[in-house]
Amino acid sequence: MTQVRHNRRTRLAVIYLWGAGIILAVAYPTGGSAKMLDLRDLTDAQRAILFREVEKYAVVTAALNYCEHPPFLERRVRAVATGCVTPESLDAVEARFRDEVAKWSGKIDCGDKKLQRIFDSATQKFQVLINDITKACKYRFFYNFHLF
Repeated sequence: MTQVRHNRRTRLAVIYLWGAGIILAVAYPTGGSAKMLDLRDLTDAQRAILFREVEKYAVVTAALNYCEHPPFLERRVRAVATGCVTPESLDAVEARFRDEVAKWSGKIDCGDKKLQRIFDSATQKFQVLINDITKACKYRFFYNFHLF
């Protein structure tokens, strides 16, 4: 039971912080106001998970961009996370994402059937990511728990 709870919390953290997704766009009310999430609120281990996920999304984004099917993930995430994640944190995650996209950009076989299935799956996962970030920001999920 505890392991399941920890795995679920880890998954939520990765999904909500971008990552990305992925942006862990969660905050808690303090004195009538909501605190915005900042990367500094995450542990080193949580930041490592976040940036591994950002790298995975960047690899697929680089391929989609090359094949002229850009997912516009940065724009979509920023639109839903603004107001619940600090601008500095969004900028930092976006910079890492852009660096990874540039690193993985290059020629690929856009007609490859296996790659097309990966693209279809990634496009669906991107939408799930956006939906999850939207919900996290709307409901201001608590993030002051231990993930591991």
